[in-house]
Amino acid sequence: MDSASGETALERAFEAARQDAPVPDAHLMRRIMADAEEVQAGFAPAAPVGAPARRVRLGALLMEAVGGFRGLGGLAAASAFGLWLGLSPPQGLSDYALAFYGETGLGAASALDADYAYLASLGEL
Repeated sequence: MDSASGETALERAFEAARQDAPVPDAHLMRRIMADAEEVQAGFAPAAPVGAPARRVRLGALLMEAVGGFRGLGGLAAASAFGLWLGLSPPQGLSDYALAFYGETGLGAASALDADYAYLASLGEL
């Protein structure tokens, strides 16, 4: 038997099987469809349940207002620099402040003495 006649015999067998295909009866098809509907009902979305009220913490609100950790880092760096600049201003900065504010300038926090004579010179507020 050569390959051409073997393929022809195989094709004839497939054609005969296609013509004699069994057809399922109506009772089997009803059971299959009932099972399919039951399975598909399990995929239906669940009824939405009222979400519980979410409590928002004050810290989370502040972090969001500042811009997260990046904003908080920038704010901390700027605050630290401002404090450092106020406690020990550069040499030329006090000259500009004196020219801007006059003789009764605000002065620097570093001008505070241990006995707080600087605060006494400001008078009572």
